[in-house]
Amino acid sequence: MRATAIRYGSVLYSNIRVERIKQGQLFDLRVVMNKDYNLEPGTGIEKVTFRNVRFNGGGVHPSRIYGYDEDRGVNGVEFIGLQTGGEWVENTRTDLILLNAYAHNVVFKRE
Repeated sequence: MRATAIRYGSVLYSNIRVERIKQGQLFDLRVVMNKDYNLEPGTGIEKVTFRNVRFNGGGVHPSRIYGYDEDRGVNGVEFIGLQTGGEWVENTRTDLILLNAYAHNVVFKRE
């Protein structure tokens, strides 16, 4: 997996091929509170792009995109050319990706 910063505050993950996942999700973008490591939740996730991601396996749990609250949300996640099981993902599908009320501006584009 390669992450490339494309401008301040933005991250691009590009040309990723996933053959199998033993446990977990393809994506897990969450702002969380872990009392063992932090005194407070993270500040948020913004401007993340996944381009040309292909997953050919099966049996995974739905991916999650969850903000913590109104002040610590997820905003501006873009999927361009996401394929799973040979199908293009062009919208939010609850069998593949779950969003909570604090995830905003999550978009899907074929190319």
